[in-house]
Amino acid sequence: MPALRILTLHLAQAIRCGAPGENSGDCLKAYTHDPAALPPLGKEVELSGPGARTIGPGDYLFAQWAEGSFETPEEGLAAFALQAAQLPRTTEGHWLLRMLMEEGKTACQALRRLA
Repeated sequence: MPALRILTLHLAQAIRCGAPGENSGDCLKAYTHDPAALPPLGKEVELSGPGARTIGPGDYLFAQWAEGSFETPEEGLAAFALQAAQLPRTTEGHWLLRMLMEEGKTACQALRRLA
C-alpha cells in the first residue's frame, strides 16, 4: 500500500458534491469510524437529504492521489485512515472519499474533520 502525504486542510466555504454515478463532475462517499478495526473504517453511509453531500467549512486531515495509485479508491481511503489513526491529532465524524475530475483525470481525495 503506497504511503500518502497527509496535510491539514482549512475549508472556508462548504463544498457541494454529487452522488456516485451522477454526471456532476465529482462525487462524495462517507464511511463510519470503527475504532476496533485497522484501518478504522466502518460501513459506507447512505448520504441522502438536503446538504448530505456537502463537506462543511472547517479543518480536516486531507490527502489526494490519482486514480490508479491504489487498486480502488476505497483502498486509498483505507490507507489514509490507517495513517491518520497513527497521527497525534484528534478527528471526528465520517471518513470522506471525494472523487473529482482534475485536468481530464480522476483525482481521489480523503478527508476527516479535525476535532
